[in-house]
Parts: sequence; C-alpha cells; structure tokens
Amino acid sequence: MLFKKLFAFSLILFFSTSLLASDRDIQKERFINHINELEKAFINSKGKRNSLDDVVKKMLSGARRVAAFNLQALGKVYSSYKPENTHNRVFFRNTIRFEFKLIEDAIGEVKQHMEYLGKTKKEKKIIKHQRNKAAAIELLKYVLTGDKDFLDGKVLENYKKPKGKKVKVSDNLTHEGEQIVKKFKALSDKSNKDRSLFWNKSWFPHKSQSKLSLLSQALTDYPWSSYKEDRAFLLSQLSLHLDTIADDTSLIPTKEGSILFKNYDLNLLENGENGEKGLHEYRRELRWFSFQAGVLNGLMGTDNSCPINDYKDIVLREDLIKSRYTKFPKTPFPDKENVCYISKCLYYKLADVISLIGDLKDNSKVYNSEKDIDDNITPRQYAKEAEDIALGVTKNRLLQTMSEQINSCI
Repeated sequence: MLFKKLFAFSLILFFSTSLLASDRDIQKERFINHINELEKAFINSKGKRNSLDDVVKKMLSGARRVAAFNLQALGKVYSSYKPENTHNRVFFRNTIRFEFKLIEDAIGEVKQHMEYLGKTKKEKKIIKHQRNKAAAIELLKYVLTGDKDFLDGKVLENYKKPKGKKVKVSDNLTHEGEQIVKKFKALSDKSNKDRSLFWNKSWFPHKSQSKLSLLSQALTDYPWSSYKEDRAFLLSQLSLHLDTIADDTSLIPTKEGSILFKNYDLNLLENGENGEKGLHEYRRELRWFSFQAGVLNGLMGTDNSCPINDYKDIVLREDLIKSRYTKFPKTPFPDKENVCYISKCLYYKLADVISLIGDLKDNSKVYNSEKDIDDNITPRQYAKEAEDIALGVTKNRLLQTMSEQINSCI
C-alpha cells in the first residue's frame, strides 16, 4: 500500500515538473534565440573568438542590431514582472532592457552616420559625418569593453583640426553619443541603485564571465511564473502600452481650431524641455508595441476580422503584405501556446503609420542637417503631415480597439 502511494506521488511530481519545465521552455525561448544571434558577433563559424574589430563589424550587421533591439523589447515588457520581487526590476529593466539598449544605441550611432554619408553630397558634411562615424565606432568599442581609453585616450588619426591639433573621440560625439556614455557610466556605477546586475562585467572579450554568457545562464535559472500567469501579464502590458499612447494623443480643444494633443507636440523632433513628447517619440512608442508584441515568440497572431471600416482594404496592399513588420512569428510550441488574435487590418494600419512617421522623422533629420538648423525642430511641412496621420489614428480609435481585443484574450 505504501509503495502504491509513493509511486502515485512520484507520478504527480514527475508530471508537475514536466509541466513547469514546458512553461520555462516557452518563456526562456523568447530570449535565447536573440542571444544566440548576438553570440555570432563574438564567435566565428569555427568556434573561435573574434577580435574586437571583427566583433564591431559583425555588430553592424542588421541581424545583430535587430537581436539587440528585440532583447531590449523583452526587457521592457518584462520590466514590471513580479513587482513584489525587487530583483526582477534589476534583472529585466536595468540589466536586460538597458544593457541591450546601450548596444543597440551604439550600433545605431554608427549606422546613422553611414546613412547620412549615403545621402549628402556636400564636402563639408561628408567630412563631418566621416569623423562622427569614426568616433561612433570607438564609442561602440567603449560600450563593448568598458575601456574609457577608447573615448578619452583615442585620437582619430585621419582627422586633424586647424593648426595641426589632434581630434579626440570624446570631442566628436553627437548629443546621442554623449547620452550613451552617460547611461553606460550609470549602469556601471557601483553606487547607483539602478545599476546593471552585471555592472562590473564586459561584453568583450566573450567568455564564461562576460555579460552575454551570464545573461544566458541567468535566464535559464530564472524562477518563471506559470505559463497562464505569464501570458496574462504579457497581454496586460501590451494593452496598457496602447492605452497610454491613446491617452497621450487624445485631443485638447483649442480656440483656434488647431490640432493639440494631450502630451505630444509633433512640431518637435525629439522631446521638449517641459516634458512634451516629439515626433520621434510618437513613432518610438508605436514601434515599441509592435516590437514587444512581435518578440513574444508566437503569443500574438492576427485574424481576418476588421471592426473599423476605414481599414478594411489595407490588407490588400502589396507592400504591407510583403512587409516583415506586419507578421507575427509562429510559436515553436503550437500545442502549448494559447495565441491571442487581433485584427489583421488593425495591425497593418499600425505598421503603415509607423512607416509613414518614420519617413517624416528621417526626412526632418536630413533637412535640418542640410540647412544647419535646430535639430530638435520638425520642419513645418513634415509636422503637418504627422499631425494629420496621428489625428486619423486618434479619431478612428485604432489603438483603443487593438487594446480591447487584447484584453478579451486575458
């Protein structure tokens, strides 16, 4: 009799453990694929470690930047996971989200000047962006190694100031580059309560105690909640994100009849001094929803329903059908993942808005650079287009409708 009870208890324990392992596999897999992609920058096809210069070259590949951005998105969506446990904030927000944000931002700095060089024909601008690109490459090396000599001690050999003065990296960083340095120092500061969990480790050289290896192991060992709790948390975060953007872009009546959003001023390219959110932030927040929903490894999907008549035909557009931004990945766990479906027409419209606002943001940056004007102003012709797009999103309740559909899955 005792043997039968022990045997029955063993079966229960076995299947409970198997269920927990399956949950953990689903949750961990969301991160691991992207970590494996980033690891390709550090390890070559023969299994040997790459040099720092080779790591930088490989980091500039589109796949690596996307992987860093996806990990940043996962860190963002999990930032308030199990809020009763303060360790989670340090792990998901300070470590995963902000560490990968620094990598992605540093890559972005180099890519930005590469794009400028491809668009400008003015000799002075070409020289400026070549110098800024060279400085941005050294900045990326600084982020990867933590070695401040790449900033303070490094001289750009091919560039000299008038009268033969040397050109230092630290003197040729853009505002965004300076912010990367500031954030890196904060995450690596032992006295900062919001420092990274691996504040005293580096990405390079890649070894068992480097940041990427430690993060991979920490995700494997993490005490995840049950799948049901995890799913409900993630969907509630996606819904909340949409609701927040919708509230920030709600309309405020004006005597002049002009368009005024609650917390956005699209005449600004970046954010304003008084907390106003600019054009770039509007696109960034819309993209954040798209990225966070997309990195959940098949939790989200689309169906053919369309509750907003104005958007019914958008699913026929060839450019959106082919776009990778209108597709959710299929789950690698089809028997266990309970997919939440939203309307394809709504998701297509969101992708279209993100693309249009992105073009306006890029055109504004190029225009400002060419005209040597304030780089935080959206030229009026582009601001007007952006306002009309945002007004359509608000009046049609695009974001609120998507949020309601996600809430119905919980």
